[in-house]
Amino acid sequence: GDSDQQSVAVGEALPEDASLHRNDLIFWKGHVAWVVGDGRILHANARDMAVAYEDMDAAIDRIAVSDGPVTGRRRLALA
Repeated sequence: GDSDQQSVAVGEALPEDASLHRNDLIFWKGHVAWVVGDGRILHANARDMAVAYEDMDAAIDRIAVSDGPVTGRRRLALA
């Protein structure tokens, strides 16, 4: 589905100040990234025009400039 649907339907919402862990999801308007651990995310991005690993804090700061701040954080319920 679309990232806006995922941002309300997938996993459990996390507070804005919650530390992020492997397999958490970060959402922006029209965009989602998967936290892979060690301060890195995996996401499709226009900068690389590909799915790429990126430093999480650097990506959050960069995306905020063009597309706005993080709009949600969710934790997947993994079995």
